[in-house]
Amino acid sequence: MPTPYPTVMPQYSRETPYPTTGNQFGSAYVNTPYPQPPAPNRPTPPVPPIPSSSAGTLQPEHIRVSIISALEDKLRMRLREKMGTSHAEMASIRETQSELQAGQRTLRNMIEELEKQQKLLESYIFAHQDKKTELTRTLAECGTDSENKTVDIDQAIDAATPLHRQILTNYAQDLACDDVIYALGQALREKKVSVQEYLRHVRDISRKQFIFRATMQKCRKAAGLPI
Repeated sequence: MPTPYPTVMPQYSRETPYPTTGNQFGSAYVNTPYPQPPAPNRPTPPVPPIPSSSAGTLQPEHIRVSIISALEDKLRMRLREKMGTSHAEMASIRETQSELQAGQRTLRNMIEELEKQQKLLESYIFAHQDKKTELTRTLAECGTDSENKTVDIDQAIDAATPLHRQILTNYAQDLACDDVIYALGQALREKKVSVQEYLRHVRDISRKQFIFRATMQKCRKAAGLPI
């Protein structure tokens, strides 16, 4: 506890501060003191307030500051939590939006593909209807003409060009040679022909079959077909 300033001023001595004997100015000035100046009026210094005896007691101002600081910390924490939750929700929404946009593009591509297939099927239906009408008309004409004349099967099926017709003819003759050789083999097993006759006919037919196959390969090569 600090000591307060003294409030009582000290008294000045009334005695002469100089010696009283041996004065060279005469006895009249012996024991005559010098005039004393008046004492100045000095202001009394203020006394500092005495602090409280209990140094550990909290003041209301300290409590208010502490509460405000705690509230600010709690508000900052809540704000950070809210912002973190908002950012997470926005990221989830953006991801969902990207997935939906990708699905939308996929659906549009599928719809366009289905529309193309629908147009293609409609064209096939129209072509089928045309062919059906043509076939019905042809069958009606054939039914009327069949009473007067017969149709040659070799003329009923024909190729589009002479080159393809030649390929078709040589292919049919090649198959016919195979059939003849098979029939000769069956006749030899049943002993209806001799071995000499079988070999002579097979040799002649094989020579013709070789010519048919060589001609057919040349025609296929000229037509750009695989050999």
